[in-house]
Amino acid sequence: MLQDIAKQEQIPFGYVLADSVYANSPEFVEAVEALITVTYLLQVPEDTLCWVKNPCTITKTYKYNGQVRTKKILSGQTKDPIPACMATVIALIISPAWLQTMVAPRR
Repeated sequence: MLQDIAKQEQIPFGYVLADSVYANSPEFVEAVEALITVTYLLQVPEDTLCWVKNPCTITKTYKYNGQVRTKKILSGQTKDPIPACMATVIALIISPAWLQTMVAPRR
């Protein structure tokens, strides 16, 4: 549906915002990622795990059904960062002092 709207060019748009219902749909995420000229922002549940810094990965080659495939896996180094839930990351980014200066009425 999203790609059909973009192809018809009857409703011009440059941004897509979606709640967690759409964000949890792989089909929707793939469709919005395919729209190169569109910026998108998807809501994720606060218990979603993420890395603040990219972890160290290695590329592993293996055979499956006679085909050679590759995939990236965590390297297992002890220096790898530990994933944090989104609620923790947001709390670190938006400190109370920042909120007070940005939201508080000016006197």
